[in-house]
Amino acid sequence: MPFNINRRTVLRTQITLSATLANSTVIDMSEHAAVALQLAAGGSNNITWYGSSGFDGPFVQVFKADGSAVTTNTGSNRIAATPDELFCLPFVKGVLSSGSDITATAILKS
Repeated sequence: MPFNINRRTVLRTQITLSATLANSTVIDMSEHAAVALQLAAGGSNNITWYGSSGFDGPFVQVFKADGSAVTTNTGSNRIAATPDELFCLPFVKGVLSSGSDITATAILKS
């Protein structure tokens, strides 16, 4: 009897991370179990996460149970997994703490 093996699919897409919410790209996590960001350039940066139930927003800042903001600290030539608190959200945006817009690759796995 053959085994039914479910193959995972991986989607890679270019996104913009900006210091302003309006300029950051929406990441659609609705059909993906895991998301990571690969930053090629742009230096060290802190990313604050915003979430929404709809693609068009409104996007609001995501907080942990202890009341602290959900953030990711990453840098150039690194891959950072999105925080666990984003798992329940279908749409998210990452906003840089400062600096110019940077391009990143979102790696989405379902």
